[in-house]
Amino acid sequence: MIAIVVPVYKEEKSIERFIRHLYSLDGDFKVYIAYACGGDKTLDVLHRLNKEFPFKIVMSEKSRSVQMNTGFKETTEDKIMFLHADSYLDKDAIVKMDKALDKYSAAAIKIKFTSKRFLMKVVAFRSNVRLKLYNIAYGDQVMSFRREKFIDMGMFKELPLMEDYEMSRRLKKEGTKIKCVDSYVTTDARRFEQTGILKTIILMKKLKFMFLLGYPIEEITRRYRDER
Repeated sequence: MIAIVVPVYKEEKSIERFIRHLYSLDGDFKVYIAYACGGDKTLDVLHRLNKEFPFKIVMSEKSRSVQMNTGFKETTEDKIMFLHADSYLDKDAIVKMDKALDKYSAAAIKIKFTSKRFLMKVVAFRSNVRLKLYNIAYGDQVMSFRREKFIDMGMFKELPLMEDYEMSRRLKKEGTKIKCVDSYVTTDARRFEQTGILKTIILMKKLKFMFLLGYPIEEITRRYRDER
């Protein structure tokens, strides 16, 4: 059994498709929806779906890192996957992740995007190379852990953004291998397309370098919000 923690915020229009897809996948898993109120009808949709699918709704403060940690605290399983609500796993992904976590304490999955545009294929390729060769995973790649490892790492740092990158860097620094699972997660490209693909790529690079140079996370967050 593997736990799947899903941070959810303002997903009224897409959450039903996500849930139905998730429960069509192979594997033995339990889903924890870490919900933060966004003022829309997402929670109403979740309550309706909960009559059909046995996921657990966990109420949380808004912030992806906080939501993931809050959801984790409700789990009892020895293996944990963190899956974004705009991401769709291949049918065998949960089974393969379950097996990977028998051997490794941390793992992630190769990514591709809904967009067929060339630049998005480049982004996916670079993300997958980064994971396999440099041991750096991002949240879109379904970061997953053995329970004791996630606890030993102190869970995600509750940052307003970049908690996934920060976790990867800590894992790399201590020598923990993030296993690249041979399956795919398909992620919605909307955050790239709404702002502009090239503009978003440049912004993400800029934010990463600010983080590495030690800028305060509040300043990085402000830059992210101002330039989106």
